[in-house]
Amino acid sequence: MTIRWVKLGVLCLGALVAYGAALQVVRAVEVWSIRALDEALLMAGHDRVDVFADGLQVVLTADIASEVERFEILTVAASVVDFARVVDNLSVLDSATLPLPQFSLEILRKDNSVSLVGLVPSLEDRESILARVKRNVKGLSVTDLLEAGNNYPAPQDWAVALNFGVRAAGWLDMAQISVGAGSVVIEAVAESDAQKIEWERRLLSNRPADIATRISISSPPPVIKPFTFRFILDQEGPRLESCTADTHAAAEKIRAAAFAAGLRASPRCRIALGAPTTSWGDAVAVAIAALDDVGGGVLNVSGGDVTLIAANTTSAQVFDRVIGKLQTDLPPVFSLSAVLPPPDTQEEQEQIEFLATLSPEKSVRLRGPVHDALSKELLVNFARAQFTGGTIYSAASPSSSLPSGWTTRIMAGLEALGELHSGAVSITSETVNLRGITAAQDTRERVVQILSERLGTGQMFSIDVSYDASLDPLNAILDPAECLHEIVLLTQAQKITFEPGSSNLDASSLKTVRAIADVIDGCHPLSIEIAGHTDSQGREQMNMALSKERANSVLNALLAARVV
Repeated sequence: MTIRWVKLGVLCLGALVAYGAALQVVRAVEVWSIRALDEALLMAGHDRVDVFADGLQVVLTADIASEVERFEILTVAASVVDFARVVDNLSVLDSATLPLPQFSLEILRKDNSVSLVGLVPSLEDRESILARVKRNVKGLSVTDLLEAGNNYPAPQDWAVALNFGVRAAGWLDMAQISVGAGSVVIEAVAESDAQKIEWERRLLSNRPADIATRISISSPPPVIKPFTFRFILDQEGPRLESCTADTHAAAEKIRAAAFAAGLRASPRCRIALGAPTTSWGDAVAVAIAALDDVGGGVLNVSGGDVTLIAANTTSAQVFDRVIGKLQTDLPPVFSLSAVLPPPDTQEEQEQIEFLATLSPEKSVRLRGPVHDALSKELLVNFARAQFTGGTIYSAASPSSSLPSGWTTRIMAGLEALGELHSGAVSITSETVNLRGITAAQDTRERVVQILSERLGTGQMFSIDVSYDASLDPLNAILDPAECLHEIVLLTQAQKITFEPGSSNLDASSLKTVRAIADVIDGCHPLSIEIAGHTDSQGREQMNMALSKERANSVLNALLAARVV
């Protein structure tokens, strides 16, 4: 009897052990199944699916967008566990209730690298965007941090906005471009005002009409040495020839003082770095007031040097009173040089003059007295360096009765003349007079800086320079009709041809296509049709295929030249 009970107990114990072992195996299978399936679904982009085990069964639960997504999820599950163990609790939502993802693309361009961040409609979009950006920023490193939102259609106007954003990435050096459905926001930093103007003109002329765009391009303030200001008050009225300020507040002080002295046109003050002191605006303002108080003349401020040359009609008593007050009012950093010219006399004195002229073809003629043959050679060599590629004609002649510093004055005049497109500079013992035409809007400021620094304090000079917008390269963007005319001329001069029986461009035609790309790069937006042709030999179907291949070859060559 006892033995029978012992055997029964042993049998029950074995059953319990086997049952426990079976539970452990089931639990291990559950844990492994959940972990493996979670990882597989995550890698496939279905991270919203909840996975849990019920014995040996694996239960999938999620709100999904479509039956297509259900099929993809179940396919992934079947690749990990036996499909008979999969319980489908997936629910397809009504398309009207599906939250549409916010597709966006951030293009960050900095130095020699480009980063792409955002959510795009599909894997195909992602690959296309990456390829197009690499083509536009040829040679730069591109980091791909994009995600693809499969199963959702691209929103309206996404493609148009994307195209503009990708093109802009190829034009700008330091920029953040944000592309959304129907919108593009561009923030960039240019190296100069000229580059800022060029970028703005290109972006504005190429932006799509139906896309909301916001373009913000800034340029860091330039460093100017020396800081300059020049104001003239004479019988012709007040004239502001050069104005530089370190802050907008300083510029406002200067403008207010100029208006008080009678200036009517709104003065343009360039904001820059390099002021000798934070009191720059105060110093210029009190100096303008002093010039007005003495009754007119010329005020020139260069760095910490203030030069006030009063009108020769100013009385000595008024001059001494105003200059004494100005000396007290100026901040300590500034030094004052004040000149009261003697009244005009009826006696005419013989005036020595050196004249240099510059033609639009960069032909320079020098005429007038110099100290000696060595000075003449020095000036000719200086002119050659200043007007590179130009032709220098010298009719200078030695003279023994010239003032000290004469050669320095001529060199200052030549350097100032080099800033013009054409013109002339006259140098006398009393003044330097520059006149001519310029192709840049800030030429007057640069000329004032040159003459102020080279001539020194207390020296007179006058500037009569006019800006010609037609000469400015920044205004040289062609309209579509002009572009097409240029392209036609190029193709007439050298037709685009291919290797016999091939779609490969020959070497001369490749040069023509690159020249066309250069023309398109300087154009307003335009549409161009590319057509390929063959001769009548061969079968019609083969000729049609070859014609298409040749058209595509031209298109690919233009794309390689960064035409998009």
